[in-house]
Amino acid sequence: MSNSALKKIIRELQPKITKDVNPDHMIDVLFSKTILSEEDNYTLRQVPDSRNRCRELLSLLHLSSRPETFVEFRLALVNEYWWIVEEIDKKLELLSDEPQQHLKHSKRLC
Repeated sequence: MSNSALKKIIRELQPKITKDVNPDHMIDVLFSKTILSEEDNYTLRQVPDSRNRCRELLSLLHLSSRPETFVEFRLALVNEYWWIVEEIDKKLELLSDEPQQHLKHSKRLC
C-alpha cells in the first residue's frame, strides 16, 4: 500500500472525512505513532470545532514528510470508520488496476 496513493485518495475524500470523522481519536493515535509532534497535537487541540480540527489535521498530514503518514492514518480509521476505509481500499484497487487497464486498452488499439 503506497503512502503517495493513499495521500491522493484521502485528498479526494477530504469532504467526506471532515464531515464524518471525529478527529480526536485520530489525533491520539497519530500522536502515539509519532506521526504528529507535540506541537501539532497542541495546535490541533486548540481548534474548537471538530470539522475544522479535522481539516487542520489533514492539512498537517499533507505537509508531513514521513513516508508512513497516510498508511498510519488509514490504520487509525479502521475500527471506527470502516466504511471510509472500504472506500479508500476500493479506490486503491482502481489505482492499482489503472496501468493494467491502460495496457489492455493500448493492445486493442494495435
